[in-house]
Amino acid sequence: MKEMVSHTIEIKMNKTMRRYLDMCFGYNRYCWNKMLAENIRRQEAKEKYKFDDLSKYLNATKEAWEFDVPSAIRATSFNTLYKSFKRMWKGIANYPKFKKKNKTQQSFLYTVEERTLIWNDDYTKFKINCGKNFKFPQKYRWFKLTEPIGFNGNIKEICFFKKADRYFANFRIQLNQARGQTTATDIVGIDLGLKTYATLSDETTYNLPKKKLKKLEKKVMFYQKRMSHKYKEGQARQSNKYLKTKAKFNKLWWKITCLRKEFLHQTTTDICRNFKTIVVETLRPLNLIKNKKLAKQIQDACWGMFVEMLRYKSASHGNIFIKADAFYPSTQLCNCCGHRFKGSNKLRLQDRIYKCPECGNEEDRDINAAKNLQLYGSRMLAGLQPSWRTWENS
Repeated sequence: MKEMVSHTIEIKMNKTMRRYLDMCFGYNRYCWNKMLAENIRRQEAKEKYKFDDLSKYLNATKEAWEFDVPSAIRATSFNTLYKSFKRMWKGIANYPKFKKKNKTQQSFLYTVEERTLIWNDDYTKFKINCGKNFKFPQKYRWFKLTEPIGFNGNIKEICFFKKADRYFANFRIQLNQARGQTTATDIVGIDLGLKTYATLSDETTYNLPKKKLKKLEKKVMFYQKRMSHKYKEGQARQSNKYLKTKAKFNKLWWKITCLRKEFLHQTTTDICRNFKTIVVETLRPLNLIKNKKLAKQIQDACWGMFVEMLRYKSASHGNIFIKADAFYPSTQLCNCCGHRFKGSNKLRLQDRIYKCPECGNEEDRDINAAKNLQLYGSRMLAGLQPSWRTWENS
């Protein structure tokens, strides 16, 4: 099966296209709410019906103004609602809720199967050649991107969405050929932390851009205070000053999100290109955030996203990805002799240097933990028992 990737690019918009895409987002929300309301009505009336009847109901009750928006939105909105109900029936999610304009992601999905996209010469501008099924008026058809698509393949889906008053297109692409495999042969252990974000077993370190993030977070606190002063409880529509402040807050928060994601993408790509086998520790952030003093820092670290990026990028680069056992004490073991600190002698958070009482090994605790993870991976590849108990039996 060919590899699927996604690429999100910002769209350059004018006022007319902004207005039109906002109408498309609203129509997607309208279709969802209309089908959900009809489903609730039929359930309360105890009518016998198939779920597909909701799609027929949506088409049968179509009004004149709906001909001005893409007809494919109705189909994709129905499919999304059906998937939500499927998740509910399996017990994964709760009953679907009505979508609100200012509280849900403004987006709509468009499937490109059996339709074509017309591109300009440098692939930074595309037009939807949709025929009868997807009626974009001629003046709205051209979408100009801020950069060309970075993958060569067949575009299967496009998701248009709005974030922080900016418009984006997310392309889901099926690659024509497999991406190049890494030529590296080394194995690396990665220890994650707060003081140093990622420490590798070869003593390479990666750190978040903390100075930039701190400056932006101070501005976030400023806008949060202003919003709390302007917010009027119980009022259906807030004042224009509140909405303007909220727009500035959203732009700032989007910038913080992009900074973190940029760091995570660059770090994980660099690791996957330079090492063949990657070993990471298994962290449980939900347990760690019980420490109130460190809860915010742990949530901002996005360790789960980092590990997930490493996993799927390892698959595309042909790497071996290993997650250490959750109870493997990489921090408490000596990477030279295997001595383990136990009970009251365990290393605490403030102990930054690992000093082994048996062999005299002394080094940074994060580097020691990363080297233990590297040993864990090498023993696993050799078919040996990777547990820390092997040190006691040797």
